[in-house]
Amino acid sequence: MPGAYPSDGKVDIVFVGEAPGFVEGQSGVPFSGPSGRLLDLVLDQHGIDRGSVGVTNACLCRPKDNRTPTPSEVKCCWPRLKAEIDQHSPSTIVALGNTATQVILESKVGITKARIGKPKTSRVFPNADIIPTYHPAACLRSGDFFPYLLRDVGKINGTETEYWIEPTWIEVDDRATALQAIKELDAFEEIVVDIEVGIDRDTFFGHAERYQRLCIGVAYDPVKAVVFGENAVLDDFVYHRLLDLFRRKKLANQNVKFDDAGMGGGFPWVFDTMLASYVLDERPGTNSLDYNATEELGAPPWKHEIEKYKDKDESYAVIPRDVLYKYNAFDCCATFQLMRRQERQLEAAGLRHVHDRLLWYTPLITHMETRGLGVDMEYHRELMRTYLEKIEAHDEGLAKWVKNPRSWKQVKEALQELGVKRVDSTDVDHLATFLEVAYKQHNDELVEFIQKMFTQRKEAKLYGTYIKGLGKHIYQGRIHGSLNLHGSVTGRLTGKRPSLLNIPRGNIIKAQFIPDRSGDVFVQCDIRAAELRVMAVEAQDPYLLGVLTDESRDIHGEVAERFFGPDWTYEQRVRAKAVVYGLGYGREAYSIAMEFGISEAEAKRYLSTFFEAIPNVVEWKQRIKQTIFEKGDDLVTHFGRHRRFYLITKDNMKDVEKEAYAFIPQSTANDINLHAAAVLDYDHSVDIRLTVHDSILAQCKPDEAPDVARLMQDTVARVAREQYSDFVPFTTDVAIGPNWGAV
Repeated sequence: MPGAYPSDGKVDIVFVGEAPGFVEGQSGVPFSGPSGRLLDLVLDQHGIDRGSVGVTNACLCRPKDNRTPTPSEVKCCWPRLKAEIDQHSPSTIVALGNTATQVILESKVGITKARIGKPKTSRVFPNADIIPTYHPAACLRSGDFFPYLLRDVGKINGTETEYWIEPTWIEVDDRATALQAIKELDAFEEIVVDIEVGIDRDTFFGHAERYQRLCIGVAYDPVKAVVFGENAVLDDFVYHRLLDLFRRKKLANQNVKFDDAGMGGGFPWVFDTMLASYVLDERPGTNSLDYNATEELGAPPWKHEIEKYKDKDESYAVIPRDVLYKYNAFDCCATFQLMRRQERQLEAAGLRHVHDRLLWYTPLITHMETRGLGVDMEYHRELMRTYLEKIEAHDEGLAKWVKNPRSWKQVKEALQELGVKRVDSTDVDHLATFLEVAYKQHNDELVEFIQKMFTQRKEAKLYGTYIKGLGKHIYQGRIHGSLNLHGSVTGRLTGKRPSLLNIPRGNIIKAQFIPDRSGDVFVQCDIRAAELRVMAVEAQDPYLLGVLTDESRDIHGEVAERFFGPDWTYEQRVRAKAVVYGLGYGREAYSIAMEFGISEAEAKRYLSTFFEAIPNVVEWKQRIKQTIFEKGDDLVTHFGRHRRFYLITKDNMKDVEKEAYAFIPQSTANDINLHAAAVLDYDHSVDIRLTVHDSILAQCKPDEAPDVARLMQDTVARVAREQYSDFVPFTTDVAIGPNWGAV
């Protein structure tokens, strides 16, 4: 399929996609299907006539099953694509998606990174500006990509941001000049601080003694900074005078958590540009300083200057100091300029209070990272041996189909031999899809194989991440996981290296985590049915009010009785429980039917019977749908968090609906839990070690445990009542034990 160009041959802009889709294959015209219609809307938004631009694809033919073209296929089509573009000599080429971007820029960089900043240059098209962006088809699948496409096409008209002012800065690196600089900085009430250290930020987690101090930058104006060099910050007299200065000022920073912990903690921070960017745009990947400075201010990608001096796993200690100091100064001033812009944006949107709440949570997050969890090394080693034996047994159970269940190729071949016609991936989501088909086809051997693969994958992941993988993260007998306030659209904490938030329920894995002081115990406080309680409040539902207020009532038993009568069984109660908890994310009959091996009609009967008992919740869910689908408004929680759905299509509508149902209950329960944990930490000096969505884990002496448990319960209940609602009580369960698995 050749490209399509204006009849008069005058082309200033060419859009390059990946390959023809189904509609394009039928029509013979690039971008004539759903992706083309979305592109038309974007062009119209920017006043660009579709008839004046050229459209083509990196690959001329439509790949079988609409898959991504292979590198060899793209290479075969490259001479045609280059000749086609050269013939029209456009001044701008918009590369839509990874395939087009990588071939035009001759790069392996993905679109997420490639699109940031101003138009790029290409060796093969030296006279054209190259604008990489997401393919419209990707936006149709995931609406969160749409703002990128809209913004990037705006770069054609030069509407990209141009607020950046390059800073001036001075370096001070001896005691006399450093002390004089500190004295002069004392005249400024508000300053931006940024530290550079010789340690990986992702493996640090709050231990100041592990810093290799390299420099500290201070911006006292959006375009003026002082950098205290390595000699100055290693001079303890200068360093502590600098910290004394910081304690007297209003401080701002990008990622307060890191810098505050590295300087000893407790500084008077008033603004965090990372948290502010998250409040203004909750999508993942939009919160880094280099991204926001480039996208929001039009700053040059100054971070690129330091990347050539270090490998991926090396710290900033290897960077020449003059290069590092300039980078540090630019960081400070970019943060200052971004802060001023974000302050205006937050005030205009009425969201400053959300930023301030997240900033208030920050010391709690730092404390949890710093304190960490102790590790029972003897049990840990025994667990390694046990799991290795379990994995070997699982491998043997799969041996009749695959020799190596970790081989993508072998698993793919086994699936195909068992009747799966098309295997694009063997990840968990694809296996789940294959399993649904296997159930429908009554393909018992395929069902058996996939179920065994699920078990093997689960055990192997647990072993690799939370048993064997723990070893490299242990520091002084403890695990210090990284916790982030900005990693999820709901506001739930996210974690890494390792994530202590994703350990499956059960005591086997968790039992290796112990108090780090001999004789201490853990106390865990869990909010009962937290998200269900939030739904009860939001819907003002009388049935949920009654069942959640009366602790003698069992909602799952009551729902089971509605389904099966008074003589329901334990298995039937399990089904009822699945329906109740599925309420929070719009679980459908088909999913319930697949889980329990029942007819879809029977599952629909469960749902309709349950919905009859909770009409206010049904109405509330309908209001959620109206908000996002009909009005196009954001969802907003009681605590002011927003979930913005930028583009809703038939491809993503079901996912959007489920996410919308889950957002307010998950986000609200999370804020209640975090607020309670912060009160316990700040006001009552409870040794909080971890929060996981709707639970709080603390450490204390055994004789203090009963009092700590009561205090935790009282605090959660009071915070929920005072900060949220008294419509239903937020009751909790507490447990005390010698390890995390025992609570």
